[in-house]
Amino acid sequence: MADRRSGFQTGDFEHHRVVYEEGQLVVEIRGPGRSTWTMREFGDWPLADVEATILRPDAAAEGFYGLTCGRSDDDFYAGLLDGSGGTALLRVVDGQATVLLRDEIPVPEAAVTGPIDLRLSCRGTDAGEASGVSLSVADRVVASAADPSGFVSFLRGGFYLESGTASEGSLMSADDFRVVVGLVADSGSGSGPSSSPIGDPAVDALLLHVPESLRDLCRTVTRADLAATVAVNCATPEMPVTTYLQYSDPPTMTRDYDALVAVHAEATGSSCQMEPGEGPYTVDGIEVGRLLCVLQDDVATIYWTDERVSIMGQAQAANRSLAGLYAW
Repeated sequence: MADRRSGFQTGDFEHHRVVYEEGQLVVEIRGPGRSTWTMREFGDWPLADVEATILRPDAAAEGFYGLTCGRSDDDFYAGLLDGSGGTALLRVVDGQATVLLRDEIPVPEAAVTGPIDLRLSCRGTDAGEASGVSLSVADRVVASAADPSGFVSFLRGGFYLESGTASEGSLMSADDFRVVVGLVADSGSGSGPSSSPIGDPAVDALLLHVPESLRDLCRTVTRADLAATVAVNCATPEMPVTTYLQYSDPPTMTRDYDALVAVHAEATGSSCQMEPGEGPYTVDGIEVGRLLCVLQDDVATIYWTDERVSIMGQAQAANRSLAGLYAW
């Protein structure tokens, strides 16, 4: 959470605020009986483990705090603890919550004064018969509920806070947010996601950031002209070049990208949908990287960087249509 561009929705409103402060994400509710949540995107997966370290609200404030995973800002699961260490699992659809499980017996692992490690494991209906949600505290599952009619897969995850009866509201801070995603349930234990293996851990890690529709097409490639540590090409007939390059860090990636920009001095346009151009792009209003689009060898070509994961992408269409490539 030291990086304010990590993608969470922030703002300061009448009854709540979400802000980055001192290397953490702070969520605060002003007043009793209110709730708020903030999430960021991580792809489209039938299995997702959302993990974070949370400094819980004051136990005297009552209320609930915890993690979310879902399809949108209004359709999600929430795995929560209350001020005394009890648990609750919610399904929220169109902003309306249904309690899947509520247990007021305190969880011993939650009775600590310092930060608490939480994990919310979410299984969509596409993952098989075990669809549902479970909450773990310090690696021990403390609440679990099946939900055969739940969400198909998951696109977003983040944090949830609900104030109790105290007039001052509630406040929590969070750090070390992480999402582990997978394609199929682990046939050995069934306890968590597993990636689609290619055999090389570095390649498998890169594939987690490749769109699911392309992943089965990917093969490793060598790019001696660039400083990437590993690269895959996931070409289709419409996109003969669809390359994802993993770098060791953002500065190394940026140097390669800047070199490409220097070669394409013609990229001066204001919109990649109409003409060659270069500039920053945003996700949920947060600038996350840069975008270069050109006609390379008379073929529509686009490069983009993602500073959050040190990945640069390159896609080349089978025609001259920058608009079509940009839409892709």
